[in-house]
Amino acid sequence: MNSKENIIVECDRLIDTYHAGIGSLTQMLEVRRDLAVNYYYLTSHYKQAYGASRLSYNQRKFAIAKEIVAAKRDDTKAALELCANRAELLNASQEAREKEAWAEAEMEAMKMKFSAIKEVLAAMQQDISSLSHEARTTHYQTTHA
Repeated sequence: MNSKENIIVECDRLIDTYHAGIGSLTQMLEVRRDLAVNYYYLTSHYKQAYGASRLSYNQRKFAIAKEIVAAKRDDTKAALELCANRAELLNASQEAREKEAWAEAEMEAMKMKFSAIKEVLAAMQQDISSLSHEARTTHYQTTHA
């Protein structure tokens, strides 16, 4: 299977080809088919992005919990909320928060890419419908030939 980056590059290339203008129904069908197949392949990578996002969330929570336990062990009289606030400020917590944000951003970027590809596929389908109607219509063939 292709890498996610290669699939995205191919989807972008196909969309650019569509945007540049496709003259024939056959070419339009081919580009749409290729885009649909690459869209399918890209969806297989969503599981990885979703898993990374959820895992980074759990890792951040674990890092904070570990620091809270350590702070509570060092000062048993400290309020739990105070320990939690201190744990949030530690570098390890900040790094975990940053990893979580980037993983979430990757997942959102994939969602946006999926949405955009679906919109382009719908537009292509409309163009295919128009081109096929034109091909079947005798009046169009005689006046535009």
